[in-house]
Amino acid sequence: MLDADEYRKVIAITRTATRLVDLFSYQEAASPKPPRPADPDPRTERAPMSFFSRRIPYDRKRLLELADSLREGRRWRKALRLYRQILAAEPRNGEIHLRVAPLLARAGKDFEAWESFRIAADALERAGEEEAVLALYEQARKALPRSFDAYRALARAELIRQHPEQALRTLVQGSQQL
Repeated sequence: MLDADEYRKVIAITRTATRLVDLFSYQEAASPKPPRPADPDPRTERAPMSFFSRRIPYDRKRLLELADSLREGRRWRKALRLYRQILAAEPRNGEIHLRVAPLLARAGKDFEAWESFRIAADALERAGEEEAVLALYEQARKALPRSFDAYRALARAELIRQHPEQALRTLVQGSQQL
């Protein structure tokens, strides 16, 4: 419960805030701003709140170098944040997903990690690098031991390489993990 002095202070603050809002809305209505020209660079993004709507330039090279150095310095959360900024602009970039997937697995975001492993593997398959796909699925299996999708994808890659016995061992190992 508010006593009389606190109540008067709250009323005074509310009136002052109302006056300021009225003043700002009057100034905006009195001086209309000309429309802003379209942004020439589509790879810029707006800050989340419209009040702080300054544009943030997207510098892929700088972000990638910084994220790589943070990852090597074992500052994974900050590196992950920077990689996600790059992925916001380039969501299907297999190279970035290849770097992000182990960090997501380490952070405990298994579903996102698997999606990144899958996108990176798709990019490697399109490039025709079957050995790299197999190694990537092996890395996914180790990083996500509770994900049967990783075991199934690894077994499928082994079948493509004509190793059905190894594919069967992988599936049995996956079923034992679960």
